[in-house]
Amino acid sequence: DEAPERQDSGDGQPTTVQVETLTARLHEPGLMLQGQLEPWSSVMLSAQVPGRVESLAVSLGEQVQQGQKPLTIADEGRSAAVLRWQSQVRKLEADLVAARRLRANNLASESQILSLESELAAAEAELTGARQAISHLTPEAPFDGIINSISVDIGDLVQVGSPLFQLVRVDRLKATAQIPQQSVGNVAPGQSVRVDLLDGSRLSGVVTFVASAASPETRSFAVEIAVENPDRKRVAG
Repeated sequence: DEAPERQDSGDGQPTTVQVETLTARLHEPGLMLQGQLEPWSSVMLSAQVPGRVESLAVSLGEQVQQGQKPLTIADEGRSAAVLRWQSQVRKLEADLVAARRLRANNLASESQILSLESELAAAEAELTGARQAISHLTPEAPFDGIINSISVDIGDLVQVGSPLFQLVRVDRLKATAQIPQQSVGNVAPGQSVRVDLLDGSRLSGVVTFVASAASPETRSFAVEIAVENPDRKRVAG
């Protein structure tokens, strides 16, 4: 048999064939959740001693450092109380040393020694309390943050528990959301995530917590994500 005659393309030019190499990749489906952004840390500092606000060293929105003292409550005799109890402790210590020497020579009773030891312990406790009261006159910021609210003004009288100011940390945020039961197996601490904000911008985060038990009301699992916010964008809420 004769081979079939090859058909000519008509223009005498060779046909061009484009070859594309395809590489197989594993498809990783994404999980989209709606949640809420909160400050990484938030604390309302309250008065630990009663007194009158003597000075305010910060203003709303100001950045403060850990250990900084935003306000001062008036001393009102507390420093004098420390000096008084220091003097009493020194006196009782000297009396106790002398009584023990007398006791060694049977010139003092054991009950006298015990009585002085009891008085000294009570005086030392009073001194500790007086010193703590002094430290509470100038409450310290427990972490670096921003003054988000101030509840007092100079001259205000505060009681124990009265709110003074709120401090928030927003250079890192905490995103919270709920994961459906059928998807919780795909999420684990340490995973990187992307957080899309309402203004269209994006932040990066890392999963820090996935609940071990579902909520009995929603049958979903709580998740928390640490979100870095170096520009301190006002997005928490």
